[in-house]
Amino acid sequence: MSKKSHYIDNKEFYAAIVEYKKKVREAEASGESMPPVTEYIGKCFLD
Repeated sequence: MSKKSHYIDNKEFYAAIVEYKKKVREAEASGESMPPVTEYIGKCFLD
């Protein structure tokens, strides 16, 4: 049984992480709860 190759676009993934981290910092500063992880970021980890 061969293992499926898993590739992500590093530039796109990095941009998504930077945007998410920005939202997290904004939520922390305003006392709100953390925003949910985007579907794209989750998919990168789970696929």
